[in-house]
Amino acid sequence: MPWDIGVPWAEAAVLSPVDLAVSKLARFDERDRDDIRTLIQDGLLTDAETFRRRAEEALAYYIGDLTMVRYAIRDVTEWIQDHRHEPPAP
Repeated sequence: MPWDIGVPWAEAAVLSPVDLAVSKLARFDERDRDDIRTLIQDGLLTDAETFRRRAEEALAYYIGDLTMVRYAIRDVTEWIQDHRHEPPAP
């Protein structure tokens, strides 16, 4: 997502909150989990279905066993739903 930093000869790009959360799924250590929870608590990661879809799209680019990544996707989706009190996706 482009970000205007007020300098005409420079442009910065930042990840959207959803993409930042997805980028943390492969390692998913304590710091990554805390970062994702902070995104949720600060209202920056609010749509469980959007997160789940983006994360599943990213699976095509992972190498190796996806089992733990799928568990991480499930966990984060539940965290978002719990925070927003959304019903689970079918």
